[in-house]
Amino acid sequence: MLARLHDAVHAVHGRAASPKLPSGHAKVPVIRLHDLRHTHATLLLTAREPVDIVSERLGHASPVITETVYAHVLPGSQRKDR
Repeated sequence: MLARLHDAVHAVHGRAASPKLPSGHAKVPVIRLHDLRHTHATLLLTAREPVDIVSERLGHASPVITETVYAHVLPGSQRKDR
C-alpha cells in the first residue's frame, strides 16, 4: 500500500514514480523531506482531518492554500487527476 501511495503522490506532483537509487548503496529509494511532507498531508486529508488543522501543521498562511494544493485528495473533490 505504501508503494502505491508513493507512486500516487509522485504522479500528482509530476515526478517520476521510480526514484533513483544511489550506486553502491543498499536498494533504498531516495525520498526527499519535501516528499514526506506531501505524503503526510495526503494521508491526513484522506483520513478526513480538517483542512484548517492540516494547513496549520504545514505552516500554510491560509487553509485556501492547502485546499488548492491538495484538492485532488480532498473527499468529495470534483477535480480529475492529471
